[in-house]
Amino acid sequence: MNRHKKTASILLTLLVHLFAFGFGSAWATSATINVSGNEGAITVSASATFMQDTHCDNKGNCWAVNSGVVYIYQDGSGPITWASGNGSATATIIVDSGALSQGAHTFKAIARDHEGGSASDSQTITIDNTPTVTVNSPGQVTGAFDITGTATFKERVYGSEGSIRLY
Repeated sequence: MNRHKKTASILLTLLVHLFAFGFGSAWATSATINVSGNEGAITVSASATFMQDTHCDNKGNCWAVNSGVVYIYQDGSGPITWASGNGSATATIIVDSGALSQGAHTFKAIARDHEGGSASDSQTITIDNTPTVTVNSPGQVTGAFDITGTATFKERVYGSEGSIRLY
């Protein structure tokens, strides 16, 4: 009989806390990612909201928990940055497009909450670091002549943008 009273007491405490915190207080974990641009310094930002629920100990003490971590992955490799928080978190990183190979690159946000739940979002960009080159032809000449032209390189955050060689 004493065991039934203890079980009933814990159930009653849980019900009181459910009404106090509200049945609708929990929400699903979510993740979003935004990649701005495809040249120069590219800002990659991932945001997450984390599921909230109520944890209770065996004495009937309850508290809200809503912690988690958001990770940013590039092209399926390990995380390139992450952030943690309670309720939400935002991770941001600057990626140098000049250091990326030509073609498609996928950035993915993965949010993991305190209960192991997860959500993800991804965005793909295309990198084209091909420089623009214009050579002004002097036409057919005899004697000395100058070759002129321009080369325009895509911005690179770190290091040189490119070089010019004349053959």
